[in-house]
Amino acid sequence: MRNRFHRPMIMIVCMGILFCQTLSLAQVKGAYSMIPLVNSMPNLPTPYHMRDWRKVTKDYLNLIFDFNRKGEMLPLVKWRDSGHDSFILPSYVGLSGGAEAINCMAAVVSGDLNGIDMTHFQGQNWVKLSQLFYSPVDKVYVNGIRGRVSGSFWYDLLPNILFYQIASRYPDVGDSQIEFRTVADQWCKACTYMGGDYETHRLPNLDHTAFQFDDMKPVNNGKWIEPDGGAGIAWIEYMAWLRYHDPKYLQAAELCLEALESRPVDRNPLYECLLPYGALTAVRLNAEQNKHLDTRKLINWCFNAGGADSARIGWGVISTRFGEDDCAGLVGSVTDTNGYAFAMNTFEWAGALTPIARYDPRYAIDIGKWMLNLSNAARLFYPNSLPASHQDCWEWAEKNDPDFCIGYEGLRNEAWFKGQQPNPAISPFATGDALRSGNPSNLCLYGSSHVGILGAIVEPSNVKDILILNLLKTDYYHAQAFPSYLIFNPYDVGKRIRYDVGGKLFDLYDAVRHKIIEHDVRNPVMLTIPANSAMVLVVIPAHSKMKVKDGKLYYNGVVVDYRYGVEK
Repeated sequence: MRNRFHRPMIMIVCMGILFCQTLSLAQVKGAYSMIPLVNSMPNLPTPYHMRDWRKVTKDYLNLIFDFNRKGEMLPLVKWRDSGHDSFILPSYVGLSGGAEAINCMAAVVSGDLNGIDMTHFQGQNWVKLSQLFYSPVDKVYVNGIRGRVSGSFWYDLLPNILFYQIASRYPDVGDSQIEFRTVADQWCKACTYMGGDYETHRLPNLDHTAFQFDDMKPVNNGKWIEPDGGAGIAWIEYMAWLRYHDPKYLQAAELCLEALESRPVDRNPLYECLLPYGALTAVRLNAEQNKHLDTRKLINWCFNAGGADSARIGWGVISTRFGEDDCAGLVGSVTDTNGYAFAMNTFEWAGALTPIARYDPRYAIDIGKWMLNLSNAARLFYPNSLPASHQDCWEWAEKNDPDFCIGYEGLRNEAWFKGQQPNPAISPFATGDALRSGNPSNLCLYGSSHVGILGAIVEPSNVKDILILNLLKTDYYHAQAFPSYLIFNPYDVGKRIRYDVGGKLFDLYDAVRHKIIEHDVRNPVMLTIPANSAMVLVVIPAHSKMKVKDGKLYYNGVVVDYRYGVEK
């Protein structure tokens, strides 16, 4: 299982960076850091070249879903059968074989996040076509069309997460209503059959590789464990509770999260890409259900590379430069070739963790700074951001992808060619695992298909290095909310940015400072962001009625500040 094409699972330990960093507060530039690893990232990453991620997303979807595209190894999309009942998108350019949900369904999510109706895009209903990844035998979504669970938690849970994301926009397409509930029921049962019992407060044992629905037993392959499967289950179950309010779903989410947080700090459960979903769920449970989960522990596990007792050694967030480029914020192995970041993981981290700032503004500075670095460095996954000598498929991209919207699977700190030792003189190097396994290309759709997350979240302001991050786009099934944005000022001086609120009158509330900062404003508004600080901006209709209840601040019955009574 993935490690794609047998990516090494246990890396050589690099001195000083594998052991979990302390979760105590670290003071930096007058503000306290909730995520200490972010302290080592630059406030102003260099060189700075912010791609238009929404344009990249739309260019990408127009390319990969075009049945008439001409060129070498094109078109990418093909019909799987003569009846046009299912489609194939290769996981890598030129790769033959079946479709993967982590690729195909992610592309549908990307389109929806960026305002594209994926029930009619390019003349096809991609939402309904994606439902062929549902397994009528296992009664959950799986990675192959009409397949079975695979024997790996992340492969089996991510398709269900993607389905729930699609269903948030298209709840009535095809069999979505039925499948939504059966998915929740099956993974709820998995929690129970792994030992979870809410009445006796017995926590599930998550130290398994996967779960098998044939005999309702966990799977252990004897090689690795994926305890962050519990994070994926928690997110699914909480989304189901928000939709149905069946208490068993909320109970399963709580049990899985408590099982994760009960682990010693040096036993990081992170294996691949599910833990950030658990971190967000824990933050939401604290904010919305008045729970007391250890969110700092879960969030910092998403960033800090795991040590020898962790589920995966060296897996976390990059905080260094690759060659002359700041690559802080990207996600992957910090040890393999002194850093090997992956596009899919990077995009998924951004989508799952950015909304945390809305529920807990104490994380606003760190998430804003991290996302500035990530959004800038993510361009390096793409061929037009590096010299031809620093990537291994430039010729195809230059000829067949004029918008350079298909990225590489990953980015190495040191170039590594088959049969050779890593070469630190060529850094960074855009590459992947496919070519070394005899496949035709490292240009990777299964990673690039997640790019719509950045397209939906990231909007540059009129000031270089200051982004306006949408906090609602990837906050699925959230309660009624006013438009909410995270804005981080990385400069040592205050900066004024232009913000367009629309033609009506609004009040602007900052959840970091717990107060209204502008009354009765309409376009254009010039906002002052203090030096080295962040703002969680909530756009409230002017003259709304205020109420405080249970530590939360409401305007017109809508929560605008989940920590108002806690920090006032």
